[in-house]
Amino acid sequence: IAIIGLGLVFVLLLGEIDLSAGQAGGMAAAFAARAVFSGNLHSALPAGTYWSLLVGLAAAIGLAVWLRTYIGAAVVGLGLLAVVTNLDKNVINATYVAVAIGAAVGILNGFLVAKVGIPSFVVTLSLFLAWQGVLLFALSSQPIGTTNYGFWFGLTSSNLSPLWSWIFVIVLIAGYAGMSAWRAITARKAGLAHDGMDLVLCRGGVLAVIGIALTIFANRNRGPNQYVKIEGIPWAAAICVILMVACTFLLSKTGWGRHLYATGGNAEAARRAGIDVVKMKVTAFTLCSAFGAFGGIMLASSSHSVSLDLGAGNTLLFAVAAAVIGGTSLFGG
Repeated sequence: IAIIGLGLVFVLLLGEIDLSAGQAGGMAAAFAARAVFSGNLHSALPAGTYWSLLVGLAAAIGLAVWLRTYIGAAVVGLGLLAVVTNLDKNVINATYVAVAIGAAVGILNGFLVAKVGIPSFVVTLSLFLAWQGVLLFALSSQPIGTTNYGFWFGLTSSNLSPLWSWIFVIVLIAGYAGMSAWRAITARKAGLAHDGMDLVLCRGGVLAVIGIALTIFANRNRGPNQYVKIEGIPWAAAICVILMVACTFLLSKTGWGRHLYATGGNAEAARRAGIDVVKMKVTAFTLCSAFGAFGGIMLASSSHSVSLDLGAGNTLLFAVAAAVIGGTSLFGG
């Protein structure tokens, strides 16, 4: 839910919505599970479904190039290459293929919204229903368990070692404190408004206390009995924190992030200022669906199977709620 919510932030900042993110993630995870379970997608899927997938990925690459979303085209292209060369039988490669399928879905969403002009609510609601059917085709109406695949199972069931838990937290605290201090010093030298060093140190100290307390708690043995030892920060928490830091940097420290806020605030003003509004919308939807696909992979790990209703139910509702309660405006900007 946290990972799908992270992707939805990009779309919500534009004043748009993606109702298909959860279901698209379930569909992408279904293709990944089928590839790993059966050896590869070529031998696992019916011919019609397999060739439809290839044509869909190739069409998404063409749309991305036409709309100048070159990174999205590269992501989908590598996924298409993995499927064609049967490299998708490896669980890590299959995970990437799922993300590539999600990116392809996002490119389609962005094209229909930004170029064709269909409201995002209509586009993503219709695709939400469509991906339910595609998921059934991908699974041949049979759920697939994920507990036998160590990497996939471990995404939400394994933990960092106590040593790596400490390293992870120390790097986070030091990185935050260093960035805050550097920003304050740079602003002061430039004669701009800045936080005082006492405030910077106070924030760093509070974060350090919270991080140390949580790490001490996480490193305690949480095993149900003397034969099972469970300690360390869960991989799921570490992955979410890393993605949150990366998304925060992308939105607040890059030109793309500033352009996204500008487009969400006033698309016409952004266009007149020279921002490629269509490209911004397509990239935002691409990121949203790619995060949705990875969220589907995590959800399959948590539920120990790729079921016929993966990504349905309240998944999207909770993800949107997480983004909005976190402070993202539904009206964009």
